[in-house]
Amino acid sequence: MTGAETSILRSRLSAQGYAARVFRYQSIHAARADVLDTLEAAIMASRRGVHLIGHSLGGLLILRLLERNPALPIGRVVLLGAPVNGCLAAETFAQLPGAQSLSGLFTEGASFYVARPSAGHPVDIGVIAGSAGLAGVPFLFPAEPNDGAVLVRETLLPGAKAHRVLGLSHMGMLLSAQVAELTSVFLRSGFFDE
Repeated sequence: MTGAETSILRSRLSAQGYAARVFRYQSIHAARADVLDTLEAAIMASRRGVHLIGHSLGGLLILRLLERNPALPIGRVVLLGAPVNGCLAAETFAQLPGAQSLSGLFTEGASFYVARPSAGHPVDIGVIAGSAGLAGVPFLFPAEPNDGAVLVRETLLPGAKAHRVLGLSHMGMLLSAQVAELTSVFLRSGFFDE
């Protein structure tokens, strides 16, 4: 994705006083270390603390960055539809013919998609999951809540400060005024309800 898909969310957060920026990276062909190095450099170049919002794979990158360098000047983090407990859809995709020829973050392997158990994180983390996804597609999603790409149970992060499930699709989270409002509230207070 190019980052344009986050323009509505960024615009809404900017209207609430945040200097919202996008971090672009290659999800198919990039190596995790390269992406994390670039993200870490961008945070350090900001010369002040930053909040981070990660959608889907972006949320996993944030968690890996916190794991790698917990002393970064990061305020709070919001994960949107991030499959921190594995990703059945990605595992299914990885079994398709030709998927093995891809490299990069998306096909890095199951360990990338599993959050390390934690009694706590160095920053407050809020998680928003969607439940308006596909039903009745048993080869891809069991009969349980999902956002069309990630199962709700795949978003449950040990040690997260807050978790909220909304009736939204995976991409719909980026367009939702409710997600923007909840994100703004969490960045201010560390809770989804002030």
